[in-house]
Amino acid sequence: MSVPRTRDLLPQLLDVAVTNEPSALRQVVRTLRDAVYPDELDQAWIDGMAREDIQVNPVLDGWHINGFVNSTTGAKLNTLLQSLSAPAGAEDPRTGAQRRVDGLERLLDSVLSNGLPGDKGVRPHLTLTVDASTLMDDAGTGELIGFGNIGTRQLQEMLCEADLTPIATAGKTGILDVGRSSRLATPRQRAAVLARQGHQCASPGCRAPVVHIHHVIWWSHGGTTDLANLIGLCPRCHRHVHAGSLVIDPVTHEFTDRHHRTLPASHPHHRRRRHLAHAS
Repeated sequence: MSVPRTRDLLPQLLDVAVTNEPSALRQVVRTLRDAVYPDELDQAWIDGMAREDIQVNPVLDGWHINGFVNSTTGAKLNTLLQSLSAPAGAEDPRTGAQRRVDGLERLLDSVLSNGLPGDKGVRPHLTLTVDASTLMDDAGTGELIGFGNIGTRQLQEMLCEADLTPIATAGKTGILDVGRSSRLATPRQRAAVLARQGHQCASPGCRAPVVHIHHVIWWSHGGTTDLANLIGLCPRCHRHVHAGSLVIDPVTHEFTDRHHRTLPASHPHHRRRRHLAHAS
């Protein structure tokens, strides 16, 4: 497109300016400029690759993430985050920021669970250093390698999904109760929990997908890995449970807040358990 031809489009640009928002006009002008100077697009791509950097640094209350990626890598990341952070229905109470963080955690959990082709079958793991006695009660802290010491509540939340004991499933039946022989939920148990809750977090008012399987009576309190003691939670609500701001009744599976106020049930599973408890 020649410069004189671009000038011929000024009347059309005026029409766009009159009938559209400024952002639409900027997009049209940018498209025209890109058509006239395509080499600048390639140069911008090359310049962007020279700026690439990702910094993930531990701070007092978490991790600070900062960086810049090229347009291709950024588009891939944005596509994944948009897919994983879509609202879970019209009543999803999470903010956009919360959904994006939850989506990123789901993505990371998937990679950590399944590994990468170059791992030769060995899954990457987070490493926690914990005193043996801490695994049996709620006292003590742990060290998250790469970050530093973490508190008791965060440690217990992470241990819910920690691969501490081996699970043998090959050749076994579909038994859904394994007692104290295994800490982690089996694949069949996870599938049963997801089906029971409609794949949604059990916390009242939350519509986020289930990511973690939690022991209602904590494993460290003697809880068993039986279906009746397992409940599916999203990462955010799971953290709230271990932080003490959400409490799950060990018998009825009703949720209360930090002020011991009962929250309404959000799934038929909870209503069924409450009915059975009253009937007994």
